[in-house]
Amino acid sequence: MAILVVLSVVTLSASVLGVHPEGGWIEFDNTQNMGYPSYRLLDLSGGTDVNDYTYVAPGNIAEVESSVKKWPNNDYYFLSSVFDGSLNYRTHGNRHEYTHWLGQCSSSEVATITIKFAEPQDISHVVVAPNTLASLSNRRSWYAIDAFTDIGDYGRGDENKAVHITQMVNTDEDYFGKVRAHDVRGTYDMLVFYLLKKGTYCCLNEIQIFVNDD
Repeated sequence: MAILVVLSVVTLSASVLGVHPEGGWIEFDNTQNMGYPSYRLLDLSGGTDVNDYTYVAPGNIAEVESSVKKWPNNDYYFLSSVFDGSLNYRTHGNRHEYTHWLGQCSSSEVATITIKFAEPQDISHVVVAPNTLASLSNRRSWYAIDAFTDIGDYGRGDENKAVHITQMVNTDEDYFGKVRAHDVRGTYDMLVFYLLKKGTYCCLNEIQIFVNDD
């Protein structure tokens, strides 16, 4: 029997976001006590795009893989874009229109982005920016998030052992710059993002993972 744990979600406007002066991470007015009392960004930026499917974070702290190939456009749309911290700059009028992930999906395909940690991470919460461009409504996906305490469970196709951080989120009305924060508060080996194509492409703007800093 599947273990269903649906945790809370907070929707935030870009107008209340701040940027860390060094790391460029998203902060918000946490009036709903999201995550642990003390948390820090698990910074996955600055790694290597190994190929059109795989990104490795610095120090091999995480390996990120997509189930579909990135859109074929030179040096754009790699998985590294999901962790580059560009959301704030883009919502404040600067360009960087290519700093999001864009995948090649069929009309009914649910793509996945898996984040496998080298060591288990005590995750506080996850922040997701789904809408990739202000001017193009065809670049959006619905998404869901699962967490696994054992990477092998996902590899064996045993989704019954997943903890469902959030069921599929409808992003149809999301404007560019809107972010959603999902409570986690648990130690996991792996996160899986399921992306349901709702426009021309399957895509995602930004993921930021915050961990316990106690």
